[in-house]
Order: sequence, then C-alpha cells, then structure tokens
Amino acid sequence: MKAKKTFLMILIAALAVTTLAAVDISRDQALQAALSDAALDSSSVSRSRIERDRDDGIVVYEVEFFSGDWEYDYVISAADGSILSVSRDRFSRSGASNDIVLTEAEALQAAFTDSGASSDDYRIRLDRDDRRMAYEVSFTAGGWAYTYKIDAVDGSVLEADRERVPDQSDLISIDEATSLVLERVDGARAEDVRIREDRDDGRIIYEGSLWTDRYEYEFEIDAATGRFLDWERDRWD
Repeated sequence: MKAKKTFLMILIAALAVTTLAAVDISRDQALQAALSDAALDSSSVSRSRIERDRDDGIVVYEVEFFSGDWEYDYVISAADGSILSVSRDRFSRSGASNDIVLTEAEALQAAFTDSGASSDDYRIRLDRDDRRMAYEVSFTAGGWAYTYKIDAVDGSVLEADRERVPDQSDLISIDEATSLVLERVDGARAEDVRIREDRDDGRIIYEGSLWTDRYEYEFEIDAATGRFLDWERDRWD
C-alpha cells in the first residue's frame, strides 16, 4: 500500500511538472514572437539574447537583438507569448547638430507614421539627445503607450518604445489603493500616504510610501487586482 501511494505521489508530481512546462512558451517561441512583431527574420538579426525572468510575480522573457542600425528590446509574457513592451534604439547616429528644421507637427507625424497609429491625446517637447536636438513624443492608441525621439534636423526616428496599457475601466482608483494601504497599518491617515501611478512592463501599478509612528512603509500595488506586489517597513529615528 505504501509503495502504491508513493508511486501515485510521484505520478501526480510528474504530471504537475509536465502541465507547468506546457503552459509557458519556450525561449525560441519568445524570440519568434519578437521577430514577428519587428517584421524581421532570424537571418537579419545578430547578437540575440534571451533571458527568463520574473517581474512582479509574472514570468517573462527578456529578448534582445540587433538588426541594422537598431537595437531591439522586448519583454514577452512566458505564459502566452504576448508582448508587454518594446524598445527600439538607433545606435549609429550622425554627428551633433543644433539646427532645428522640423516643426512639432512634422515630428508628431513622423512618430505616427512609424507606429502606424495616431492619437489626439499626445505630448511633445523639444530636448537634447546625445548632443542632438530631438523631439520627445508620447501618445496612447489602441491599447499601447508610445514614446518616440525624433531627430529635429532630418525627422529620423532615434528611439521608439511601445508598452501595453491595461483597460483603465478595470483598474482600482488611487483612493481605493490608499484605503488598502491604510487597512494594513493601524492608526495611519490618508494624509500620511504618498502615492502615484506608474507603468511597469504593460502593468499599471500604484507605488508610494507611508510615514507614521516612526516607521516608513514603501509599497507597490497592482492597479488591476489590488494585490500588493511589494511591501517594506523601515524604522526611522
């Protein structure tokens, strides 16, 4: 009887391992998902790197490769192969220049054209990037948050980032997140909480701190679930 029970336990454990392994995509599948999104094939890229990691409780693949003048960085969900964030950075840039030829409207259109998306809700400002003048453009469209750096001289794309944005209607509010913090600390008041919204690999989080009764608390909360991703307490004198 004992031997039969041991065999059953081993069989259940083996099935569990097999099931877990079947859930996550492989490294090769993660790379292929990134290449497909970038409209590239394996023959046109070099120096690829794929690392499996855990980010706020989510298992992800971090995929990096080079093609032409561009460095690509992807964060991909290991569970289903969905793309959480993309970053493109042009690493061979022409010499420095302070000339500004492009207008804001032209820089904005350059970002829209490259992304294949557009939005009336955008921000744009002129800044210096690696001794060159560049427009920083950010906008949200189709469930993605886009950030671009556009060369102010020739209109070329210097950097392009894309990050998935969750459905805002499903998120808890800052007030609700503050209430969750207060529930954890007796005697704390809402005015003691400092909290702000941030985005991490496609996930909206609330991060902040609470100072009360000679302790500092630091926290991160998943805005979609209300789950605490991080909670730390330090005593101060």
